[in-house]
Amino acid sequence: MHVGLAGMPGSGKSTVFRAVTGLQAAAESGPKGKPFPGVIDLPDPRLEKLRAAYKPKKVTPLKIHVLDIPGPGPAPGDEARKSLPPRFVADMRTMDVLCAVTNGFDEGAASRGGLAGQIRTFRQELILQDLDVVEKKHQRLAKGEKEGFHGEKELFVKIRETLEAEEALRALHFPDDTLRLLGSYAFLTLKPVVHVLNLSESRPLSPDEDRGAREEAARQGAAVAPLFGRLELDLLELPEADRKDFLRDAGLEESGVGALVRTIYDALGLIVFYTAVGEELRAWGIPGGLPVLRAAGKIHTDMEKGFIKADVIGFEDFDRLGSEAACRREAKQRQEGKGYIVKDGDILSIKFNV
Repeated sequence: MHVGLAGMPGSGKSTVFRAVTGLQAAAESGPKGKPFPGVIDLPDPRLEKLRAAYKPKKVTPLKIHVLDIPGPGPAPGDEARKSLPPRFVADMRTMDVLCAVTNGFDEGAASRGGLAGQIRTFRQELILQDLDVVEKKHQRLAKGEKEGFHGEKELFVKIRETLEAEEALRALHFPDDTLRLLGSYAFLTLKPVVHVLNLSESRPLSPDEDRGAREEAARQGAAVAPLFGRLELDLLELPEADRKDFLRDAGLEESGVGALVRTIYDALGLIVFYTAVGEELRAWGIPGGLPVLRAAGKIHTDMEKGFIKADVIGFEDFDRLGSEAACRREAKQRQEGKGYIVKDGDILSIKFNV
């Protein structure tokens, strides 16, 4: 799972990146900056319960790869640059989800349209970048380039009309087969977006600001995740045992990083299933609605090719009964064929032969 963290200059994007990843280094803003990668584990209480039951030598959680990408607009002192440099657009196109950091800690942000205005600006930038792809494709088709697939020319007319109406392509709700055909174009407005409201505990948002940001994001079909970036960095300086007291003193029930990760997870529409093979317990992420055959392929292509059946235990049954053996005794482990739709929390054992 790859997450692109972008933001307007001065949004505190790199602060958020360091808070999320725990890394001290981050990309410099501006055209000379280079995207910087980080990896975080998806917080998963179910995996911890499975660890206690299976007692494996190795536990592999679902990992999220985060890339710090300088965002749209000119950097300070570079007013000539009005858009994203092409190499950063290319990085964004490889992401599974985009996180746009907005400046909610600076009073001066209000004079630039506030949070809602920053959210609109980010979407407009993505639309412009996708329109650029469409224009180049139209030019090639006009010069006689053959369609990559049947109906591609007509589909691109619809795509162009949607973008020119300042609508994201996600609004078209393409079926999966169409999304696969469009995959090579990596349209930015087809990607899920999470708007990270980078706030300061010393400057609470007004109800109007909060409502405006959430309403604007909702109009775009995007998610919102508030985060106190600087406070989260301070939290990382403390021993683990002291962090709950620190958050409580700040009037917070939990770290905003955990809530942000869950929001990203939800935006992707992922479910998690688990395998316990040999000495390794592992979490796997797949889009909801996939059959177990595709889940087997996620583990290894040989499992998909030679699939025979899957033994399935639901997490709630495992948690209640405490072990695979107990689930078998209570007939809570069942055999499923390749058409079974995997459910969030399933513990799978794939039988295959190649």
